[in-house]
Amino acid sequence: MDFAPSDRVAKLRARLREFIDTHVMPVEVEAVRALKEEVRPGVAYPTILVELRERAREEGLRNAEYGTREQKERWLGPLLNDHPRSCFAMTEPETSGSDPTGLAASARLDDGAGEWIIDGAHGRHAFGGRWPRSSSSRTSSPSRASRSTAPG
Repeated sequence: MDFAPSDRVAKLRARLREFIDTHVMPVEVEAVRALKEEVRPGVAYPTILVELRERAREEGLRNAEYGTREQKERWLGPLLNDHPRSCFAMTEPETSGSDPTGLAASARLDDGAGEWIIDGAHGRHAFGGRWPRSSSSRTSSPSRASRSTAPG
């Protein structure tokens, strides 16, 4: 199996590195300070990060070029413009939530229904089960990691 990035991914990677070197690294110390000083109830991100996010969007580095128009409106619009909560769950009863190589749950596409079927369990706290401190219990966009043999 060839794990080398495609030409498209290699070009995107180079653009991201250039963006980070040019726009992020020079303001790293200031951004850390701003996180400590500006973030409070009602202010999710400091001004400097909002400006960096806008610049990345202007340069086409914000996932806005993928998916259908309907998918972009439904999922990317709120993520790019609002301040939603999201989470990414990899926790399973018998595996570590920090090691994706240990995932046991699988995902397969049901061609007839056009939907993904997830076969496996996730840790109860991953989506707000027993532990009320889980941010995912208050999330608008939960994601679940599973194994798949589907191409792509």
